[in-house]
Amino acid sequence: MDSIAKRAARCRVVRSCSCPTDIEGGASWAQAIKVAITDCQVFIPVCSKTYGDTKWTLRELHAADKASKEILPIWHSGDYPPEPVSMYLDHVQRLPRGNQPLVQIDFQSLVSDLVAAIKKAGCLPRNPPGPSNQALQGLTLDQGRKRV
Repeated sequence: MDSIAKRAARCRVVRSCSCPTDIEGGASWAQAIKVAITDCQVFIPVCSKTYGDTKWTLRELHAADKASKEILPIWHSGDYPPEPVSMYLDHVQRLPRGNQPLVQIDFQSLVSDLVAAIKKAGCLPRNPPGPSNQALQGLTLDQGRKRV
């Protein structure tokens, strides 16, 4: 999960919130999460086998749904959709498609599908300027480094 955020951030077109590391000491988690969800265009929950087991993940998903955010779940592991959030995710196309979760597939193909889905949702510009454009269109290995 961390590498997805790092690779996307290099493209300079995706802002991620990875709580608690993005919240400064003493700050209100609830307020920071609320602002992140309010400001996002696409809410991307990474659904592990325990996603939805805490009231925080339920609150986040509910807030994104209530705010009519595009929800693009990534199936990381476990059963899909996770039972506690099935009412939110049953009708939503997840990534990766097919019958294998993220932990069992080729990461690069997931990134390609993710970029396409985010573009389809209108979140990424069709031709972002500079290195971002090369990174998004390349999706290839360059000098031993993977790019998104």
